[in-house]
Amino acid sequence: MVVFVSDWYHDTSTFILGEQLSTRGYNGSFAAPSPNSAILNGVGFFDCQRYAPGRQCQTRSQPLELLVRPNAKTRLRLVQSSSHALFRVSVDNHRLDIIEADATPVQNRFQMERVQIHGGERYSVILDTANDREGDAFYLRAAIDTDCRKVFFSGFVLCPLEATRNLTTTLPVTI
Repeated sequence: MVVFVSDWYHDTSTFILGEQLSTRGYNGSFAAPSPNSAILNGVGFFDCQRYAPGRQCQTRSQPLELLVRPNAKTRLRLVQSSSHALFRVSVDNHRLDIIEADATPVQNRFQMERVQIHGGERYSVILDTANDREGDAFYLRAAIDTDCRKVFFSGFVLCPLEATRNLTTTLPVTI
């Protein structure tokens, strides 16, 4: 299962660059801008109340949902396609077994609770659902590192993973 992790800018690169080269800068700064949102496989969330008055904005209410089989091992291919942001990827109550980094097999495999992934990097991890039953649901989380960023949103995006063969489960209620 391929999972693209990316940041998202609501303005085009042409507009951002033009503003950065002007005397006023982009959003009043000449530094590299922070993203407006984070997305997984092209789907994300943005709180439109944080948008400037008069600008168009739509909040998608239905999150991306991925299905995994219970009592199985699923390979997740994490592809970091962001412009700027570092992400930390995790799955609630599951450790990730790293088997590949940038198309290179990992010799001494190890498990991690979070995988730190920079722009352009790719990791293959194994998600083991041996302790999950049909109907269980949990989140895949992609958190933007906010240490060097002025992020105006929660800094992460959630993707419900559902251990089932159908769509009749209840999603987790905690974020």
